[in-house]
Amino acid sequence: MGIFSILTLILPLLFQTIRAVEEAIPGEGEGEKKLAAVGDVIRTVADVIGVAGDDKIQLINAIPSVVSGIVSALNKAGVFKASSGIPTESQY
Repeated sequence: MGIFSILTLILPLLFQTIRAVEEAIPGEGEGEKKLAAVGDVIRTVADVIGVAGDDKIQLINAIPSVVSGIVSALNKAGVFKASSGIPTESQY
């Protein structure tokens, strides 16, 4: 399927997952827990939709960068405030 196609397919889920994790794990200094929770969800989704082999490895390796980019965009858009405990790109 290719990593770009997979990311495009799951991008809406990533946004929803990040927002849900922030609600479930509020507070500063929780970036590692939040990233781990998002990573767990994405790995599970990858299994369910049949992502395997090199594609799965690439997806798992891309999670921190992709999540960081989404969080940064949401922070800049004012959806999240950096002081709300959402990890910024420098905290990943």
